[in-house]
Amino acid sequence: EMKFLKDASQVSVETLTNDINNIATKVRAITEQIVVAGTDFQQQMAFFLKEANVEVVDLEEDLRDIEMIRVDLATFFCEDIKTFKLEECFKIIQTFCDRLKKATEENVHRRIQEAKAESRRRSREMDSRRSSSVTDLLGLNLHELDSSTMDKMLADVRSGFVSRKFNDRNFSITKVA
Repeated sequence: EMKFLKDASQVSVETLTNDINNIATKVRAITEQIVVAGTDFQQQMAFFLKEANVEVVDLEEDLRDIEMIRVDLATFFCEDIKTFKLEECFKIIQTFCDRLKKATEENVHRRIQEAKAESRRRSREMDSRRSSSVTDLLGLNLHELDSSTMDKMLADVRSGFVSRKFNDRNFSITKVA
């Protein structure tokens, strides 16, 4: 994962260059102005100004490196060197990474859904096999039953399987104390 890609796509090299040039100008101006100040102040600021000048030189070198990388990338992607911008390149790569991540997540979700669907299909298949095996055990062939027999069986099912062989008088309810 490219952690800083989004941040890099939001910062232009031109802005960085302007900011670094402004800082370099200010550090150099302060270095020149400190000569006028007293020796005590010069000694206190000497270490800071020395470090600031080193940092500015490092930043300027980094800018030159970035420019070389920009030119190399423009050449690699067959883009016009004059108009190629790194932030646009980073935005394109960021968009690609986001879409790739989204597609990967969607594929995982789709596989899970397919597995669930396959499980439901197998379950229905097993239920169908059990149902047909029960009718085979009972010796019933539902396709061969005539409609009146089927209607009678459905009526029995709806009424709760009350058997015609037994009347209510054959059963008694006694209260157990």
